[in-house]
Amino acid sequence: MKLRLNERVNMRLLSGIAGGLGALGMCLSSAWALPPVLDRVPAGAMVVMVVPSPDTLQKDLDALSTALEVPGVAIPKIEDLLMMGGITGGIDTSRSFAVVFMAPKPEAAHAGKEADADKDGKDAKGGKAANGEDKDDDAGNAKPDDQFILLLPTGDYAAFVGNFNVKPSGGVDTVTLQDADAQTMFVKNIGDGYAAMGANKELVEVFAGKAGNAPALAASMGAAGTQLADASDFFVVVNMAAARPSAMKALEKAAGGLEDSPMGPAMGAMGSSALRHWMRDRIMNDTRTAVVGLKAGAMGLSLDLSVTFNDGSYLSNTFAGKGDTASLLGRLPNQPFLAAYALDSASPGMKQLQKDLAAKATEGKAEDEKTPPIFPPKTDAVDGSAMAIGAPPGGLMGGLLVNTVWYVKTAKPEAYVDSVKATFAQMDKKSIGGMTFQSSYTPASTEIDGTKVDAWAIKMQSDPEADGGGGGMGAAQGMALLFGPAGGPSGYISAVDGGVVQTFGKNSLLMGAAMKAAKGGESMASDKLLGQVSERLPANRLFEGYLGMKPIADAVLPFLAMAGVQADIQVPETMPPVGLGLGSKDGAARIGVFVPTPVLKLIAEIGMKVGGGHMGAPGGKPKDDTGQPKF
Repeated sequence: MKLRLNERVNMRLLSGIAGGLGALGMCLSSAWALPPVLDRVPAGAMVVMVVPSPDTLQKDLDALSTALEVPGVAIPKIEDLLMMGGITGGIDTSRSFAVVFMAPKPEAAHAGKEADADKDGKDAKGGKAANGEDKDDDAGNAKPDDQFILLLPTGDYAAFVGNFNVKPSGGVDTVTLQDADAQTMFVKNIGDGYAAMGANKELVEVFAGKAGNAPALAASMGAAGTQLADASDFFVVVNMAAARPSAMKALEKAAGGLEDSPMGPAMGAMGSSALRHWMRDRIMNDTRTAVVGLKAGAMGLSLDLSVTFNDGSYLSNTFAGKGDTASLLGRLPNQPFLAAYALDSASPGMKQLQKDLAAKATEGKAEDEKTPPIFPPKTDAVDGSAMAIGAPPGGLMGGLLVNTVWYVKTAKPEAYVDSVKATFAQMDKKSIGGMTFQSSYTPASTEIDGTKVDAWAIKMQSDPEADGGGGGMGAAQGMALLFGPAGGPSGYISAVDGGVVQTFGKNSLLMGAAMKAAKGGESMASDKLLGQVSERLPANRLFEGYLGMKPIADAVLPFLAMAGVQADIQVPETMPPVGLGLGSKDGAARIGVFVPTPVLKLIAEIGMKVGGGHMGAPGGKPKDDTGQPKF
């Protein structure tokens, strides 16, 4: 009995030790999943650009280039790029590289320097660059292009500086890159097979490059950021605490320039200045670390962004919830589309975000400047929506939006329909921003597949005296482009179990297909090409959107021909869409864009035609299929 008891105690003890070691291992693995070079990045770095493995990057780029099969599109080899700088040895391209940008020094750092130049020719602000220009800007701050350090896996430091006919001095060595500018650089050995190189000698001298910084950097990036970095061929890390002052000044300057430019009216149409300032402040103040990653391969190109927010901040709470946009797309009919999206707004954080955006969009605007509430927000009652802009049956000239269907997820579909009806009644004969609205709403207008559906319509007429007498003509042409001969939006609307279906054209076939999809029938969920793209987007999505490249190409290419561009390009019968997804992970946001290889191939071919290039096959015709990835 004692033996059995001791065995149980020992087993529990061993299990506890094993569990503790496992947890420790998980912590260490998450902290050290980053490339080794990041262990030498100082905590105050503003921006870090990283190539985890140049050899892997080259392999993935070559796979993409081979899959594209577009003559004239070549990706340079890494060794060729190094040779352009006169580097033929001493670099280990299997290990990680990094470029570290430090934040500019504050002006106060120069307060104690003498006004006169010293014996080395340095000025009072901090010295001369290799070309003789001051290293500092007018405010006395170091120039951004001098505030960087290259962390290079030299392996053999002597061989590396030997590329420039220099012998190691034991300190900072001066080398001259053999490029067109013959740029002078400063480099030193920081140990463990790494060298630090930069254009600012003082920065290189004080750069320690000591190991041990990766865990803190991983914690700042968060689980979403480290996961993105681990999956990327190339990524950039932005420390917002260091970058915020410069970024805020740049944004304010850019915004001021746009408001004073011809883009000013367009910015006003996007919302009030209060909205833009609120969004800027939320993003800039709530963000802790941002990571941008790039991944190439035979299947396509992925560009991802991970944003980790400060704990307890507004945006951290916004992205604390779960998302399921796939189920919303499953409520749309399966049809060729120009664009489609799904938004999951069920979480408290997303509902609050929508309320605040709506409030800020109208803040400071007069009543006649506010956008009419064509579709009531009702954020408390709406848990999500999805829309597909179907390919127009008659082409773009038949109306861009006439084949559009919208699904709204709500637990109170009848109440939502009633609110839409009330809104249309409120809009009728109302003038907003020089535009007069005529709206109508007809309950039980027609019967589709045994269900009575309501009909709605809106016509908009602008002041004919606006814009020198051409305002009315321009508005009419715009409405015709969007909605065809109807001259304005119109369609059907009906409540279904768990939601509302609405079309933007009086198309009974489309409305019937939409109602069947909303009830669990054939839908976008059965689109295999879309599904293969969605697999490459962030998980736990709050938003996802797609561009249907086949219908878009079929619509655009005839216009190119009308413009005199002989784009003899054969668009495949099937083509995957371009996908965009916004996911949440533990209070962080993850945004991903995936462009499939067939789309990249088509874009490259169109670009070459428009740019005067030519295809490799005789007569400029595309080659036969030789094995590009099949989606």
